[in-house]
Amino acid sequence: MIQIVLLAFIAGSIAAVIKVVRQIVSERKCVTDYEIGKFYKGTLKHDDAIYRRFIAHLGICEKCQTRLHSFQKVDDVGDHFLSKEH
Repeated sequence: MIQIVLLAFIAGSIAAVIKVVRQIVSERKCVTDYEIGKFYKGTLKHDDAIYRRFIAHLGICEKCQTRLHSFQKVDDVGDHFLSKEH
């Protein structure tokens, strides 16, 4: 009986570790331009798993932070040319 309980505990622990590793790996995978565009436009739902992964990844990836800033720069240039002063 103790062996069965111990095996169940070990199996549960292994499953928890696998889940954490999968989450870490998914957060390290760079986000797509499509996801960046949706985030920038504010169309990613805050309760969506994609949004949570996006935010978690953006916090650790300088490459994707730079890509997000490039979206903002392009938008700023568009705003400049669309302003009434020009």
